[in-house]
Amino acid sequence: MKRVIGILGSSNPSGNTAALLRTCMHYLDGRMIDLSSYNLTGWDYHHQNADDPFREVASQLVKADIIIFATPVYWYSMSSQMKIFFDRLSDLISSHPKMEGNKGIGRSLAGKQAWLVATGADQQLPLGFEVPFEKTSEYFDINYHGVFYKSVQESQSYTPEEDRALRHFLSSIQEYLPTQT
Repeated sequence: MKRVIGILGSSNPSGNTAALLRTCMHYLDGRMIDLSSYNLTGWDYHHQNADDPFREVASQLVKADIIIFATPVYWYSMSSQMKIFFDRLSDLISSHPKMEGNKGIGRSLAGKQAWLVATGADQQLPLGFEVPFEKTSEYFDINYHGVFYKSVQESQSYTPEEDRALRHFLSSIQEYLPTQT
């Protein structure tokens, strides 16, 4: 059975992004990791952060076949939680003794499938917002498939058009899950 994991990078576990990711996880029978629940520290060239829970979170990615990153748009970019997580992915390519075993985690991400869900106040996702997700996926040989964006400028509820778009997005992910027999 293929496993779906959602990585939530939001300060608000009850906010729009969390609600969108919960909808995705319910539909895809996935599990959510809330980055705010972990005390991840920023990237450190001297690896003084080797004892924080980053490795625990990263190792959960290895168990997944499908990864959905979820972040609100903050100042035209990903949230600070997601940015710290993405910066820490550098640990998965490090040869430093404190990071022993992390390179194996990094290599095992190859071939996984990834998507992005985001919410924000603008009508459309800011130009270039997806680049870190696309390029990071490319670097780790993860297959990145695209984004679903929900503008929450006027309403948290979904218009019929947004609902159809979300269902289409989820169906495209579901194609990578095994069929039920």
